[in-house]
Amino acid sequence: MEQPTFIIKYVSVKKYQQDCRQQILMQGLLLKTDYELAQFTAVLIRIVAPDDEEFELSGEVVQFLPGQGLAVQFWAETSAIIKQLVEKCEQALPSDSAVDLGQDPIVSTPGQTEPDRVTRNKNLQQQIAEMSVAQKRQACLHSRKDMRMLLIRDRNKTIHPFVMRNPAITLDEIEQISKMPSVNPDVLRTIAKSREWNRSATVCRNLVRNPKTPMKEALQLLSKLPKSDIRALAKSGNVRTAIQQAARKKALG
Repeated sequence: MEQPTFIIKYVSVKKYQQDCRQQILMQGLLLKTDYELAQFTAVLIRIVAPDDEEFELSGEVVQFLPGQGLAVQFWAETSAIIKQLVEKCEQALPSDSAVDLGQDPIVSTPGQTEPDRVTRNKNLQQQIAEMSVAQKRQACLHSRKDMRMLLIRDRNKTIHPFVMRNPAITLDEIEQISKMPSVNPDVLRTIAKSREWNRSATVCRNLVRNPKTPMKEALQLLSKLPKSDIRALAKSGNVRTAIQQAARKKALG
C-alpha cells in the first residue's frame, strides 16, 4: 500500500513559526483534518513554507482525535531535516499585521493535489484590494513571495519600489520582475544598477530586452552579455533600435 502523504501549506508566517516552535521542534505535529488513519500508520508529511520552500518528514500516526485531527510523531531519522526547517523558520520575516492574520495552514489529504495556487492568489488579491496605499507599502516590505509578486503588479506604480526593499526577495523573483514591461521603470533601473542582481546573465538579458528599461542602463548591460546573446540581439526585430544597433557594433567588434 502506498504511504499516505499529507501536504501542509502555510500561508501565515506567524502560524508557521508557532507550529515550528511548539510542535515540529518536538518531533510531532497535529494535522487538522477529518481524514482518519489507524494508529502506527506510516505517513509522509510535506511541509510547504510561506515562501514555498518544501520539507518532507516521515513519521507515524500516534492517534486520531475526532474533531481535532491526526497526531503524528516524526521518526528519529528526520531530526536533521527538522533542524534545518526550524532554522529556516526562525529566519522567516513576520508579515505586517494587516496581511498576516495567523491563518491555519491548508491541509491536503492523500489523493488530493496541492492547494490551488490560483485560489490562493485570489484570496491575496482580495486582501490587497482592501488595503490602503500605506498598508500596501508595509506589505511590500514584509510580505511573503506570493504577495510580493502580486504587489509588484499593482496598478499604483509607486508601490513597486517598496517590493525591492523587502530583504527576503530572491534572485528568482528578480529574474521575473526584470522582464515585466508593466513594472515601474525605477525598479528596472534599481535592478540594473545592483551588483548583486546584474551578475545574473538572465537578469541582464531580460533588462536589455525589456522595452521599459531606461535606455542608459540597458545599453550598459550589453557588456555583461555573452557573445551569443549579442549576436541574437543584433539580428532581433523585437528589441529597440538603439539596442539592436549597439549590439551590431559589438558583434562586429
